Amino acid sequence: MFKIVASVFLCVSVSPVFAADYSSPPPQPGPSGALRGSIVDDWTGIYVGANIGYDRVTDNNGIVSDYGSGSTYGAFVGFNYQISDNLVIGLEADYTNYDITFTKASFIDVVEGGSLRGRVGFTLDRALVYATAGITYGTTNINLEDYGAVVGVGVDYKATDNIIVGVSYLHSIFRNFDNANLDANIDAVRGRVAYLF
Repeated sequence: MFKIVASVFLCVSVSPVFAADYSSPPPQPGPSGALRGSIVDDWTGIYVGANIGYDRVTDNNGIVSDYGSGSTYGAFVGFNYQISDNLVIGLEADYTNYDITFTKASFIDVVEGGSLRGRVGFTLDRALVYATAGITYGTTNINLEDYGAVVGVGVDYKATDNIIVGVSYLHSIFRNFDNANLDANIDAVRGRVAYLF
C-alpha cells in the first residue's frame, strides 16, 4: 500500500513539471533579432507635420541661365505601412512656400509648390532610412507653373512613440517649364517634425 501511495504522490508531483516542459515554447528571435510576432517600433499609421529648409533653384539651359536660393517652410501629411520588422512603405504629400528669387533675372520668384511621393524605408532601431520618388508641382510670380519629377532620401527618428523628427533631401526636375524653354532643378534640404497617429 505504501508503494502505491508513494507512486501516486510521485506522479502528481512530477506532472506539472512535465506539463510545463511540454507547454507552448516561448517566442523565438527572428532574423532581425526581434521576437517573432512582435515589432519593436511600429511605423504604421497616418502622420502630419511641418518642415523648414533651404532650397536652391538652378537653370542652365533656358532663357534665364541663372540660379537662386532661399529659405522655405511647409507642411506634409502621409501614411506608413510596416510590412515586416524592418521594411516600411508609404505615401506622402507636401506643400512648400518658397522665398527664392533668381540672382540675375530678379523679376522671377519661385512662389510655392508641392509633391506627391511614394516612400520605401528600412528601420534601424528607432530610425527609418528611406528613399522617395514621385511628381512635383511649382509656380512662379509671372504665372509660369508646371509639373516635374522629384527623387530624394531621408531619415526619420521616433523621439517618442508618436513624435517623429527627421531630415530630408529632395531633387526636383522640371524640363521646358510651362513651355518657356526653362529647365529648372530644385535641390532642397529640410528639417521635419511630425506626429504619428
